[in-house]
Amino acid sequence: MHRILLASAVLMGLGCTAAFAMPQWQTQGQRATHALNMLESRGYSGFSDFHAVGRAFAANVDQGGRMLHLLVHPGTNRIQVQA
Repeated sequence: MHRILLASAVLMGLGCTAAFAMPQWQTQGQRATHALNMLESRGYSGFSDFHAVGRAFAANVDQGGRMLHLLVHPGTNRIQVQA
């Protein structure tokens, strides 16, 4: 019993979240996938020049033959049309 409590205390002291946290690249990859899925679900196609801009993603897309430059915010599920 004392060993279990001691092991728990040691893990908490070392930062248990670090042991179970996702690597940064995986989190960024999931955010990129979510951003692309958002674009597709809203009818955008022909994605090009898709890249990270801070915590958002920029992309050039085709919407009915018209090219748009968008900024996608996967954390807030918001898409902005850029001038």
